[in-house]
Amino acid sequence: MANYYTSFSTHIKYRNREEQLWLLAQLDAQDTSADDDGPYCNYEDDPKEQAVWVYTEESGNVDGVADLVARFQTRFTIPTPWILEWANTCSSPRLDSFSGGAMAVYKGNSHTIWPHGLAERWIKQQERKAQKTRTRALNVTPSPRNGP
Repeated sequence: MANYYTSFSTHIKYRNREEQLWLLAQLDAQDTSADDDGPYCNYEDDPKEQAVWVYTEESGNVDGVADLVARFQTRFTIPTPWILEWANTCSSPRLDSFSGGAMAVYKGNSHTIWPHGLAERWIKQQERKAQKTRTRALNVTPSPRNGP
């Protein structure tokens, strides 16, 4: 049986003691019940960097962390965008078990970026370019040759 992991490590920056205490209280209150698959990340306060370090040792919940950051940005009117990149891995070589992504949170709104989707979009762009080139080539009228 294979084990699946979602790994990440990043800071959530805060500007003052009130923001620091709020973040730590929210992280302390993570639901650790079996229904919720446990806490969504490990964390450590890093006052020297004015940040909370959020990370995974085995696996974490990207959506849970992004939701926390969105609530944080909304509550404290944080103008700075936040980005989390993660890796999905597997203990066995399985198809479709290795990937990753990024989550951007800005002014309380989050957006997920999937590399596979970006690659598919790029391929479609290349196909459209190739189609346009073929269409242009078909529409080119050969110029009449001048006789000898």
